[in-house]
Amino acid sequence: MARALRMESEAGVYHVLNRSNYRADIFRSEQAKAAFLKCLAEACAKTGWEVHAWCLMSRVA
Repeated sequence: MARALRMESEAGVYHVLNRSNYRADIFRSEQAKAAFLKCLAEACAKTGWEVHAWCLMSRVA
C-alpha cells in the first residue's frame, strides 16, 4: 500500500536526500554529477525553488 501524500506549503522548508543501496556511489562519473546539478538548476529556475545547501558525497576508496 502506498504512503499518503505529504502536505506541501509554499512557505515550507524541505530536507531532501537521496542515497543508494549498500553505500554504492550514486554517480559513476563527473559528467553524471554535472548532469544532475544542471537538471537541479533547471528545476529550481522553473519552480522558484531555492536550494540553501547541498552536498554530493562519494565513497573514499
